[in-house]
Amino acid sequence: MPRLRLALLLVCAPVLGACASMPPDAKLLCGTWQGEAMSERWWVDGRDLRGEGRTRDDAGEYQLIERLALRHHRRGHVYVAQPGEAEPTEFAPIDPSEARYPVQVPASAQVWVWANYEHDFPQEIHYTVLGDRLETSIAGPGAGMGWKLERSRPCETN
Repeated sequence: MPRLRLALLLVCAPVLGACASMPPDAKLLCGTWQGEAMSERWWVDGRDLRGEGRTRDDAGEYQLIERLALRHHRRGHVYVAQPGEAEPTEFAPIDPSEARYPVQVPASAQVWVWANYEHDFPQEIHYTVLGDRLETSIAGPGAGMGWKLERSRPCETN
């Protein structure tokens, strides 16, 4: 099995996003990530990842703003975002080369893009992992924003 993963990595690496529908490796995303204004924490829950997004309030404390999940699916992990008390919204994994709102990423980075073009905003969610750095962004018609985070804690099983 390790040889198969290495072979896939060697095939996918030169063509960024060619294997984007593969589920993210939990070891890469799992853990706590912090930036100036926001943080994300991801943990393994069976074949899925669960998470939470927090933003920093005026007092400098992180407050929960949304619950997150990467649910295992045969085409990759479906990204589920539930901000506040809103209903959850699902975003399907897509090949980054097919994104309507592309972002530039280093060739050595792992990148995933999820899309839901029926949703008002965002319509795409981008994650780029390069070592202990995570860049996230959301994009939609006429708007987009992004965050740079650093891993502050390793993966926990919850």
